[in-house]
Amino acid sequence: MREEVEPLDHLWGQETFTPRDEAKRKILEPLKTEVRRRGLRAAHLGPDLAGRATASSSRRC
Repeated sequence: MREEVEPLDHLWGQETFTPRDEAKRKILEPLKTEVRRRGLRAAHLGPDLAGRATASSSRRC
């Protein structure tokens, strides 16, 4: 995932809260699907916030 996401961060990092246009959606939707498939979504959040972090992993910084 890093190889796919990191270049986009360099391109669009300053547009964090900008609504996505159709061209960006076509790029981002497959990545979002893959993140969900791998169970990586909200990995930093605890289960109480619909994340997957355990007590030990949520303490890492």
